[in-house]
Amino acid sequence: MFGAITSFGLVLFAQSAHPSEEFKKYCAKCHGEDGKAQTQRGKSLDAQDLIDAEFQSSESDAALIDRPISVRV
Repeated sequence: MFGAITSFGLVLFAQSAHPSEEFKKYCAKCHGEDGKAQTQRGKSLDAQDLIDAEFQSSESDAALIDRPISVRV
């Protein structure tokens, strides 16, 4: 378990930018800084509420971080 956590941490920091910076740059425009998708743009695009419990249980953090950005508005 410790090895998996350590490996995950190394992968995160090996990226060019920290995931939170990527979120702010690409995702917060629609999902908002809080991830609730209540921004004007998020509402108009029917963006996913990222803090919804059902959504969070369906995706791992690693999958979300690695997910390609499919909509850049």
